[in-house]
Amino acid sequence: MRISKRQFLVFDKIWFSYFMIKLFYLFFAKTIFSKLTTLGDTFRYLNGRKAWESDWFYSSTVMMDSFAGTFGKILGPYLGSLPFTIISFIGIYYPVSKLNLTKKGLLGFG
Repeated sequence: MRISKRQFLVFDKIWFSYFMIKLFYLFFAKTIFSKLTTLGDTFRYLNGRKAWESDWFYSSTVMMDSFAGTFGKILGPYLGSLPFTIISFIGIYYPVSKLNLTKKGLLGFG
């Protein structure tokens, strides 16, 4: 089945909207939601207190401290989570884009 250029542009709009929603939630979670509740170890991860210890490959906590702490230092407290937002977007986009879905199916109506 061949996808027309128009169908491709409609899918692009949907995926672009989905990515913008993820970006909005990233900033919403950092600015507003974090004042209402605790987001687990986000602050500690972005500070990287246990970063690059000897067991970083075997401990998921130390691994997150290492990567998120590095991104937090390079990109700052708000954009430090951006690489993880992009990875989560790709984790949804790639498998769903491999499905043969119509526009209604992609939106959950079909």
